[in-house]
Amino acid sequence: MKVAKIILLAMVIALASTSLGIAAGSVQRNQSTYVSADVKNTESYDLQAAVKLLGYDKVGNAVGHVCREVTLPANDTTTVTYRWRAPSYKTGLYWSSKVDIDGVCSNHDGDDTDSDSDSDGDSDDSDD
Repeated sequence: MKVAKIILLAMVIALASTSLGIAAGSVQRNQSTYVSADVKNTESYDLQAAVKLLGYDKVGNAVGHVCREVTLPANDTTTVTYRWRAPSYKTGLYWSSKVDIDGVCSNHDGDDTDSDSDSDGDSDDSDD
């Protein structure tokens, strides 16, 4: 089952970006903005997935974690958008994305806009 899940994950592509653009955009301290992931399902059937974005500051601290459980339509790209609040200090940001097929957003009710921590246990990289 683990191999099948890895293959499915390889076929689902997620690209993260902010609504202001990655290269030239800026967000003021404590300002809310939108971040989004374009997720492409290359399978011929719908998939249930948890789409997660993790934001890190320039020294590697987690400053944003958003997650949403979605249905990814067959052979289609879905844009998943989240509202996120910037940290209260000046920093550079980078985002990473993760798509868990049949995954859940544990300890979350939809969006998690906590910009100060990554508290859902995602740091455990082991699979079932």
